[in-house]
Amino acid sequence: AFYRKQAGTQLIFDEEKLLNTLPFQLRQELFDYLYGHIIRSIPLFEEEEDRFINELCFSVSPVICDDWELVYQMGDIGSEFYILVEGEVCIMKHVNRRHIIKGVLYDTRDLEANTTTTYKSKGSYFGEGTVLGYHERTEYAVIKDAGKLLSLPGESFKSLLDLYPAVRESLLIVYLSRLRHFTPGEIQKKVLTHINLTKLMDPETSKIRRN
Repeated sequence: AFYRKQAGTQLIFDEEKLLNTLPFQLRQELFDYLYGHIIRSIPLFEEEEDRFINELCFSVSPVICDDWELVYQMGDIGSEFYILVEGEVCIMKHVNRRHIIKGVLYDTRDLEANTTTTYKSKGSYFGEGTVLGYHERTEYAVIKDAGKLLSLPGESFKSLLDLYPAVRESLLIVYLSRLRHFTPGEIQKKVLTHINLTKLMDPETSKIRRN
């Protein structure tokens, strides 16, 4: 589950309501102005055509986050893909659930030992497994510093990736690399049984291609 401050949620709701009342062309230009530069900063997307970027801009929603707020927990069934706008996100392999109160991590003494990677750059993304066929979260995502994310509904993104299979393949290759480096072997096996890897297989070796 993703927890947000009441004030932040109200602000986001009012922003979306206002944007949706604008004429289509103006709304398209405004969404591109607000989110286009962030999405284009993602290496996987930086060379994609404007139509692809525009579709993503229309689909994302801003999310305001507090210090040490959990974006999601291991075992959650999720559907959102997240893009970092401001702040810092720690991806963790373990969190003592007794240290979580109302979606916030209150004891961070084990943070360094359990953090597998940290995202600090605008345009960093995480949670991509849900759009690639595995909906159970395989890690904890924690906001280290108060910040802002863009949330992209998984179904919207999957529909778009059906039109851009090369992007999906690139996203999948990065995801598999992350799995190899940061995820325990037994979880890797569970994930791989749910994801179609046919297009990534090398016909000569019958093994998954690597970057």
